[in-house]
Amino acid sequence: MTDNFICDTNSECSSRFGSGSSCDKRWSGCANSISEAEKFQLTTLNDGVFWVGSGEVIQRWKNEGCYDEIRRRLGYRLVLKSATFVGSVSRGTSFGLSVTLKNTGFANIYNPRTVYATLKSTTTRRDIRLSVDPRHWDSGGANETFTEQIAVPADLPVGTYELSLWLPDQANTLKNDPKYAIRMANNGTWNTTLGLNKLGTIQVK
Repeated sequence: MTDNFICDTNSECSSRFGSGSSCDKRWSGCANSISEAEKFQLTTLNDGVFWVGSGEVIQRWKNEGCYDEIRRRLGYRLVLKSATFVGSVSRGTSFGLSVTLKNTGFANIYNPRTVYATLKSTTTRRDIRLSVDPRHWDSGGANETFTEQIAVPADLPVGTYELSLWLPDQANTLKNDPKYAIRMANNGTWNTTLGLNKLGTIQVK
């Protein structure tokens, strides 16, 4: 087995298979580091000195211009590409929602997460559970598209609603804490207070 991962710049390095294996400086460059991070689904990075020469590796990433990309892509990184749904819907009926996104991170989501479609007006909020499993949104692959039928409650007050995706933490103690909800890597869609990813608006009549 070849033991070439992200090595330090000394003649010895600590790799993913243990310490003390010999390595070549070429393996710590940006091209190989990103390739290996994608292959092994890198989720965390200690940018302190945790093995001999690790500070030099981090500095090399900075010098070669990939440090910011590596930090940005740690774990999963979901980018919303499109969301398609009707402009208006009657209470007590349903409408189709089609969402396309891409996971540009190094890894998949590995803890269970429930996905909700949230309808929110200035006075009312309803969270509708979806069947999609976000752990199947593969990293490094093509766009992922899922389609759901959203049932609009018959007692929902008429009005204009924001339609959002909500991916809260599974723990009851954290579910309503927006800091633990998944945030899409898009500008202008995140509700910081509620932890919602806005898709658009829909009229309920």
